[in-house]
Amino acid sequence: MSARGGLSELLSGLVAKYIAFQFDSLPLDGQPTILEESKLLNNLDEALGELDPQVQDPGEILAMDGSSRSFLSSRGLVSVSSVALVSNIKGVIGLFPSFEQSRTLDLSDPFIAVVGGFRSSSRIEDFLGSPFVANYSTDGTSLSPEVIRTLESELRFGLETSFMSRVKGDRLVLVDGPLFPNLLFLPKSHREKLIDARKRAVRKNFVGIVKRLNASKILVSALGDPEVIRDFRSKFGVNPLVFSSDEGLLTYLAMKNLKPPFRVMKIGPIQRTLYDTKVYSGYLIIPFHPYVKKFSILRIESLQEGDLWEKVGTLPITGDGIPKVLAMSDKAAKEMSNAIYSLLISSLTLNGIQESFYSRLEGAPS
Repeated sequence: MSARGGLSELLSGLVAKYIAFQFDSLPLDGQPTILEESKLLNNLDEALGELDPQVQDPGEILAMDGSSRSFLSSRGLVSVSSVALVSNIKGVIGLFPSFEQSRTLDLSDPFIAVVGGFRSSSRIEDFLGSPFVANYSTDGTSLSPEVIRTLESELRFGLETSFMSRVKGDRLVLVDGPLFPNLLFLPKSHREKLIDARKRAVRKNFVGIVKRLNASKILVSALGDPEVIRDFRSKFGVNPLVFSSDEGLLTYLAMKNLKPPFRVMKIGPIQRTLYDTKVYSGYLIIPFHPYVKKFSILRIESLQEGDLWEKVGTLPITGDGIPKVLAMSDKAAKEMSNAIYSLLISSLTLNGIQESFYSRLEGAPS
């Protein structure tokens, strides 16, 4: 700490000499600890390419997203959820629930979930019979952060799936996250019911947009064929299996191999089978600026093998690197869940139910 220049100079030196060096030191060979069942459908040269910068206007594209918040007290847990559908041309098309009748979709699904702080849920089932409220019992289990996460995820996923089944027409619909998310933290019976409903709701015009790729190994696994590894090493000078995630692999490719002016790059398609359903995935490397080495990396998922890169890859993105229309749906859903949450707290407080410290500290929308 007594180094010349103080703490700022010390940290700068540590980053340059140790941290950045460690991040850039790639082993010659490696293999990820967990491999996904995924298959690259084209050879490496065909799977990699630039998007046509002269692509036509994609037209109207819809995006949907959900949001949830929870109120925790010593007497139980209440979670609320909302979902929004937004158009890149018309703005907000539908919300559920909504304060405006003209924007409310015709849904009668639960957007409120209640967990009583007792061993049995019978105390609340006696007087709660609304189709908009789902009742749960923890059988005496403490209302831990894991319970809250499970409740919010189940409520939001079910509402989003029901919402998807009501979307009409064949316009492209962007969905925040995978088409079939990993729900292993839910009870098996709940998980199977939710996935079966999602399989019935998803159509070929739905496209999942996945932005969190730090734990994804779908691309790394698809490049694990010996012949593909040989071609990849010849082209890029590194074994793709040394990367622990798709994000690490694609960031390396973008930073070490792309030259300005940067254009949108595509990689794929990759085929997987999830819940007896064929899902086709591809990756987009989107530059924030043609002459700045900063990129957004997204995975897109669809039930059709056809090229969806042109429409998704040419959409304007936000500073966070996601399509603006998807960010609009996220904002609309969060604003609605915040409004419901505020009204909920007011009503519960008037009924003498006090919010716990955890809820005040960590009750941010998700």
